Amino acid sequence: MAGSALPSGGTLAARWRPVLEPVLAGVDDLVVDLRSGSYAALARVPGAVTVTVLAERPDGSRSVVSHHNKSHKGALARLLATTRAEPSDAAAVARIARKAGHTVERNGTHLDLVIPA
Repeated sequence: MAGSALPSGGTLAARWRPVLEPVLAGVDDLVVDLRSGSYAALARVPGAVTVTVLAERPDGSRSVVSHHNKSHKGALARLLATTRAEPSDAAAVARIARKAGHTVERNGTHLDLVIPA
């Protein structure tokens, strides 16, 4: 698990962050970061599009999806991998998802993928 403590002391994130972040900072292409919070903590990806899956109840209240999170993010990944479009930013990723029938809200480089509860 990403949040694990290592036998030698410290955490996995403390071990990997100094190695991964410089590499990820050098990526020039668009990155859509679909990792869960604990894995995202291993290293930041500057400028990446991040995605949270939210379940919306009939009363309009929302909660973060945990159990089916991978399934919904996987569907988004498949959509992005199979489209002919070449998204270059969060707005373009959101447009592609909306065109496929998803409800997406954008705040800068962050997207909320909203599903019915």
